[in-house]
Amino acid sequence: MRKRLPLMSKYHEHALAIADELRGMPNVEIVPDPPQTTMMHLHLRVDEKAFLTAARRMAEEQSLFTWPGTMATETPSIRAVELTVGDATLEFKPEEVAGIVKQLVS
Repeated sequence: MRKRLPLMSKYHEHALAIADELRGMPNVEIVPDPPQTTMMHLHLRVDEKAFLTAARRMAEEQSLFTWPGTMATETPSIRAVELTVGDATLEFKPEEVAGIVKQLVS
């Protein structure tokens, strides 16, 4: 608590900046929009197999590990992931996060 609590506003500001970069991206919806905390769900119009193929390729080629999979939603063509902003996420500029997500849904 002593270490993380003072950083919560910084994490939230970064979450908002990431949401700004993702907003309007094809096949991506932010829930809730705007994020109310340091966490948001990304609803992705992507096939699970295509997502896993892209994630595996990014891990192998870029040493970038994203999500191990997606969650089902009420809409069969939409998958979801949870994006939580913390210390590791602060290492990525919002536009870099958007580029990563774009690779996963393309």
